[in-house]
This record gives sequence, structure tokens and C-alpha cells, in this order.
Amino acid sequence: MKTLEADCILEVLKNLKNEYSTLYSCSLINKLWCYQTIPILWYKPFNEEITSKKSITIIKTLLSCFEDEEIQEFYNKEKIQLENHILKKKSLIDYPKYLRNFHVYNFRMTFKLWISNNLPEINNDIMKFEILYQGLINLIFKRTKGFKILIIQPNNYNNNYNNFDNYYNNWLNYSSLLQNKFSIINLQKLNFNYQVKKGVELLFVNELSKLFNLLKQYVLNLRHLIISINFGNKLRYSSQVIILLSQFIESQKNLEILEINDFWDPRKFSPIFDAIKSQKKSLKYLYLEGLKNFVPLLNILIYCNNLEILNLKGFAQMEENINFNFNFNNNNNNNNNNNNLINLPIKHLYSWDVPSYLDINDMGLLLKMINLSLITLAIDKVIDNNLLEIIKNFCPNIQNLSLGLFNTSFPEILPSLIYNLPLNHLYLDIFGYNFSDVLIDLTNSIPSTVISLYINFTLLPNQLDYFLNEMKAKPKILGIIDKYMIKNDHLEIIIKYAKIHNNNLKELHWFGNLDDEIIKDNMNEAKSIIPLICYPIYNFLGKGSSKIYVFMRKGITNLRIYGEVITNLRVYGEVITRKF
Repeated sequence: MKTLEADCILEVLKNLKNEYSTLYSCSLINKLWCYQTIPILWYKPFNEEITSKKSITIIKTLLSCFEDEEIQEFYNKEKIQLENHILKKKSLIDYPKYLRNFHVYNFRMTFKLWISNNLPEINNDIMKFEILYQGLINLIFKRTKGFKILIIQPNNYNNNYNNFDNYYNNWLNYSSLLQNKFSIINLQKLNFNYQVKKGVELLFVNELSKLFNLLKQYVLNLRHLIISINFGNKLRYSSQVIILLSQFIESQKNLEILEINDFWDPRKFSPIFDAIKSQKKSLKYLYLEGLKNFVPLLNILIYCNNLEILNLKGFAQMEENINFNFNFNNNNNNNNNNNNLINLPIKHLYSWDVPSYLDINDMGLLLKMINLSLITLAIDKVIDNNLLEIIKNFCPNIQNLSLGLFNTSFPEILPSLIYNLPLNHLYLDIFGYNFSDVLIDLTNSIPSTVISLYINFTLLPNQLDYFLNEMKAKPKILGIIDKYMIKNDHLEIIIKYAKIHNNNLKELHWFGNLDDEIIKDNMNEAKSIIPLICYPIYNFLGKGSSKIYVFMRKGITNLRIYGEVITNLRVYGEVITRKF
């Protein structure tokens, strides 16, 4: 076999970035493969499942990379003998310099497991552990060429770790950051996720102040910022924290993705909205969870001229005495009155766990403002039919639609709404209806342009047969989500449909056990006809103009974006792309 060029090898390895055993094998082929593989293999060694065996290997390998003087200084901090704790031979490869994705808490747990196996005498001595832990962090921060991703996310829910990790507020050695500021100066993604425990709120605020005042000096070019803080009911501490975070956001020069939860006092106008406004030229994706006040959001969205994706999850109940004024006209459901509204450039709108009282007053107004720009709409709970009327009248360009309908009666407007949209992807979650009276209208409403269709409503086998064969659409992807349709009779209908339509159906997403003995024979036949049968995964962005691949899973009411660089939107994380 001819030797592959280095760039070809690199392309192969990029597709194996999560296959660690395979990457390790690749590193043993020859010198060229080794030097191409190591940067990928050591990109994020602390972000995977933590095991005792892996911890010993990783820490031992890292220690083998340091000079004798550095190791001696590290161990002499507590007069610990070097024997048996590091590799006998110094490594020829400087592994720490390839670290780009650093998960602080996972590193801490990795080091703790290594201590438990190698230095059990200090396993329960917190002070000695801290000295060694901070010393090793200092060595790593000196050697790395610079982190791209920093994750500060203590696992407060894991009781196995909390028993010995009493210093859960001690995230980083700040002196190490000060001495090695080059390690974070090119940071592209920061993920800070913390649930503040009762009784340590003031300590949390002090530690957070140190961290973000430091980051504010050196980290100025973040592309992706995730902030999730839970204070519980201790709102009196939130004002200090929100000022810190707002200042940090304002210090960024080109923030593209912001994900944050609402933990501030709803009775006051939060400076976080002004901070978001400061990123109006660069911000492309905004995720807000638990928002208590909708109007301040509308007031800053009108300035975000490049915002493509807005993801809203879990609105909290607003206080009765809260009153913020929206600066622009809110009119009735009439296109003629839309002229006085500011048009928003948002292409993709996701709304999860939003209470019904926001349907018309706020969500309806938001939809009117987005208007012709909207390509993707996902709302998991629609109770008021007037919201469907607004979608029909104001958003005619929707290509990807996901609706959860919980109306007291079947919404008569739904068929005409769907029929008039240029849909590519459709997900319908319709709860509690007998479809006998509306089946024909619903079937005729599915546009021929639909290539992926997800059914989360109950149809009898004969109704499913009629629905699939009489609708104009011939989807390549069919999702059966409703639990009452995960049956042999329904699977037989799908097999029949696939045969009739010359195997046009390429994927079946089945919300059930694919290995269930009851449906085994039919499932095997389906697998022989349909190329891919899997658990439901659906993509509502497809090959849209932005080409941003976004995946949603039913049951996880959250939007997750994966990728490194996807056209104009930069997402720093795992690459998972699915094309239709």
C-alpha cells in the first residue's frame, strides 16, 4: 500500500476522533501516523468516562512528559517518593501541549482516582491532595499551547464524588492562570455550569468574582459561552453575579453563541440584556432557559441583526407586579397591522415548556416580528388556536415545523396551515383525539415537499394505511413516535407502504425496542427493505441556507448543537452531522 499523504491521513483520523481504541492503534502504525494521531487523541482526555484504569494511564503519561526538576518540585511539595509513580522512561512526545479541551472537574476526578491507587496515604488528606492537584494543574497550564475549550462544571449530583471532594468551589488555581495566561488567551468556548449549595452562597460569589475578573482580562475572543447557575431562592446574591457575568459578556469582541439561564431577580431589569445587546453584531445563536420576563428580551432582539437561532426553554411564572414596556406596536392578528413592527432576522425558533399564557401576548408578537424570515419553528405545547392563526398569517416560509397540540378540540385551522407551507420536515404531536372525522383533511394537508415526517398521534392500522398511501408526500424518513403505534400491525402497514412505493422510504425511526421478540419477524423484514431503522432522531434544519445541523430528540426538551465550524456559525464541540 502506498504511503498516504499527511493531509489524507488527517482527514481519516478526524472521522475517528471519538474512537479512542482505534486512534491508539493508528498511532502505532508508523511515525507519520503517530504524529498525526496524538493531537487528536490528546485533544480532550478528561471529557470521557472516568475509570480507575484510564486515570492511572493518563496521569502517569502526563507526569512522564515533565522534566526531572519539575517532577521533583511537584512531589517534594509533600516529600513524596518518586518511585513507582511515573513511567521509568521519559516520554518522547510532549502530550500536555496537545490539550485543547479541558474539563476541570473531570480532571480533578481523574487525579483523585490516580491518588487513590498510587498514594493511598494522602487519599483522605484534603490539604495534601489540594497541594498536589494544584501543582499538576500548574504544570499542565505551562505546557499546553492553549486551550480552545474550558469546562467548569462540578458534578454536584454525583454522591460518590461529593463524599471526598469538599472543596467543590475550588475550580482552578488562579495563580496558575495568572502565571500562564497564554493557556486561556485563545479560548473559544467556555462552559460554566454550577448549582450553588445552601450555606456557601457568599463563598461562591467570592470565588466566581476571582475567576471572571481574571477571565475578563485575558479571554476576549470567545465564540461560545454557556452559563448555567442555580441559586435556588437566594436571589439577594444573584445581582452581584449577574453584574460580573454581564461585564464578562460585554468584554467579548465576537461572541456568536450564548446559552444562559435566568437566575436573576425578576423585579429588576437585568444588565444581562444590555450585555446581550453589546454582542448584537456577532451573536447568531441565543439560548435562554427559565426566562421570567419576556418583554426585555423583545427589546434587545430588535438590535441583534445577525441572530439566526433563538431557543427558549422553560419560562418561569412572572410576578404580578412586574411591568416592562415594549417599545414597538403590538397589534391584532392582521397582516395590515404588521407594518409598525420591527422585523427580526431569526430563521430558527425553538420553544420548549413555554406556558400557555405566553401564546398570544408574547409568543404571538415574537412570531409577527420574525415574519418572513422564519424557516424553522418548533413549539412543544400549543393550547390556543389563535397562535396557529398567527403562524399561518405571518410565517409563510416555514420549511421545518414541529408542533405539540394540546387543544381541547382538534384545531380546524391546522390542515390549512400545513397545506400552505413549503415544508421539508414535519413533526406533529397531537394529543387525545379520535381522528376518524378529520383524517381525510389531515391527510390531504401534508405537502408533497415533505421528506421527513414524524407521527406522534394515535392512528389505527387502517387509518395509518390510508394516511401514508393517500397523502401527496412520499417521505424518505418516517418517524413513528406514538407508543400506541409501536405494534406489529402498524409495522406491517409500513412494510407494505415501503414495498408499494419502490423502497423510497430510506429511514424508519421507531420509538420502541428494535429487538422486541413480539415484532422480531416483521422487524427483520422491514430491515431488509428499509436501509436504516433506528431510534428517533430528527433534523429540522436539513440543508437550509445556513446549513447549521441541529438535532433534537423527543423526550429531551432541549436543543443541542454539535459541530466545530459549520458555515458562518461556529460551534465548538463534537461533530455530528446528518444529511437528508
